[in-house]
Amino acid sequence: MSGQVTTTKSPAKQSSAAMSQRLGARARVVLDRWGPEVSAIAVGIIGWEVLGRVLQFRFFPPLSAVPEAWWEIYQTGELITELMMSLRSLAIGYGLAVVAGLAVGVLMGRYRKVEYFLDPFIDINLSTPSLTYIPVLFALFGVGDATRYIIVFSYAFFIIVVNTVAGIRSVDHELLEMARSFGASEGALFRKIMLPDALPLIMAGLRIGITRAVKGMINGELFIALVGLGARVRIYGGQFDVEKVLALLVTIIVVALAATSVVQIIDRRLTFWAETVQR
Repeated sequence: MSGQVTTTKSPAKQSSAAMSQRLGARARVVLDRWGPEVSAIAVGIIGWEVLGRVLQFRFFPPLSAVPEAWWEIYQTGELITELMMSLRSLAIGYGLAVVAGLAVGVLMGRYRKVEYFLDPFIDINLSTPSLTYIPVLFALFGVGDATRYIIVFSYAFFIIVVNTVAGIRSVDHELLEMARSFGASEGALFRKIMLPDALPLIMAGLRIGITRAVKGMINGELFIALVGLGARVRIYGGQFDVEKVLALLVTIIVVALAATSVVQIIDRRLTFWAETVQR
């Protein structure tokens, strides 16, 4: 008979193996979450560079020419100054749109008479291109900060209202009736049932709203105020300086992605339970 030899791993090796497994699990989570987005950005960058070099169009330079133009703008000091002005109008206009949009949306979703009264105005403004209001705003408020804030506000406000109304309307009425039967007040109904249940749709409206707010920021600067990143785009476009226009375009895209990411982070922290339920 041959004897059997059993081996056991030392505690240090077991700890190392467990740590490796945890790190591997975290790496897989990060890869699953960010892998598709990073891959899409990489494909876009490579495609832009290849097409720019192959086609050799004057108005479509390769991506490698853009950083040099961006650095040239940055060295003049104009980029940071104009960027700060654009971010200020974005923050103020979008912030006002969030506060007003949530308030109006909750009232419309909660009370039918308010919805019937305001619904035509919401529909009209959603179906009308926002650029058509720019001459009116220019005539009323002139060239100034207020006009830029209002334009950003108008781009984001109505979509936030619509999603908030949809979120409030989607609340389970059986839960509301059950809570009322146990004596819950209107405030408790809103805080503990309506708001949590409507939050995913509300946050979706805020995500869409921030992207529209960035568009409003640039359009307002392009067509009225002639300050900020939009003004630089117009100036360099008039000079047919394509590399600098694209450099500013990349900056605007980064601003939009950063703003959207902030809203998405807030969304995940507030609605993490919804993802757990879906799984």
